[in-house]
Amino acid sequence: MEVILNAGLGIGAMLFVLLWVKRNKVQEDYIFLGWI
Repeated sequence: MEVILNAGLGIGAMLFVLLWVKRNKVQEDYIFLGWI
């Protein structure tokens, strides 16, 4: 049960991060270009 719960939380966290990165992709690209 804990393994399934941990897997669910991990997948949820990954999806949340992917959505957050996708939403802020333009800003991250500008920051990345600024570091070069």
